[in-house]
Amino acid sequence: KIRAELEEIALAEADVESLKKRIADLHLELNQHNQHGHDSICESCRQHRHVQGRELTR
Repeated sequence: KIRAELEEIALAEADVESLKKRIADLHLELNQHNQHGHDSICESCRQHRHVQGRELTR
């Protein structure tokens, strides 16, 4: 039983790491998109992302 729980935890941790990498990739893609002069994101969305970015780097 404990072994199965440990395996489940290990899988969950792997999923978390995969999601963290995907988030980092999406942030990079969004930053590249914004640097190329695309203004498809509204100002309030940019402000929200900026606040979230500060929270993520703490």
